[in-house]
Amino acid sequence: MDLPNKSGENPSPAPKREIKPVISGATQVSRPATRRFLDFVFAESPRNLGAKIGRDVILPRLKAAGEEAVNSFLHGMLWGNSARPMSNMVQGTVLRAGGVQYHNVSSLPAGATAAPAPQTTSHGNYQDIVCPTQQEAEILLANLYDTFNQYRVVAVADLYEMARIKPSPSDNAFGWTSLDGARIVKSRDGYVLEMPRPSVI
Repeated sequence: MDLPNKSGENPSPAPKREIKPVISGATQVSRPATRRFLDFVFAESPRNLGAKIGRDVILPRLKAAGEEAVNSFLHGMLWGNSARPMSNMVQGTVLRAGGVQYHNVSSLPAGATAAPAPQTTSHGNYQDIVCPTQQEAEILLANLYDTFNQYRVVAVADLYEMARIKPSPSDNAFGWTSLDGARIVKSRDGYVLEMPRPSVI
């Protein structure tokens, strides 16, 4: 529990993020209609969804199948087709009724259910950034990764400040907690830094 500081000394404030411009000549461009449509229809991009399914669903099931195969092989080698005998330690265990059912203990009132976290599909007023040269786009993306590695989050305002574009106050409320999918794409206007859809941070 945090108690008030009575010593009269002010606690040291959190270090302010210092974002410096790294390129000049970048401009904003509206996201293509197809990307805006996909952002509106899907809660998550297909690329991120595919990576999440592979990491959280397919890989654990493959590991579980491998573990089951190894256990079945060892059981067959040690016990053959017969059932494994129960150990004396398990046979002597006595289960007594009347214990505390910890899985039923909850901080919520009786009959109440936890409300799901609100989902938002808004990404603020974010627009992609076009750089005149590929080198400037690469410098911008590299600095984004440096900022992300330092703070583990990047705001839309950080990106705009790096590109010498004046951010709006709401741009500090949206950003990225992962830069997976960020890439540089050649377009007729220059080199577009395509970022994943920003979310509330």
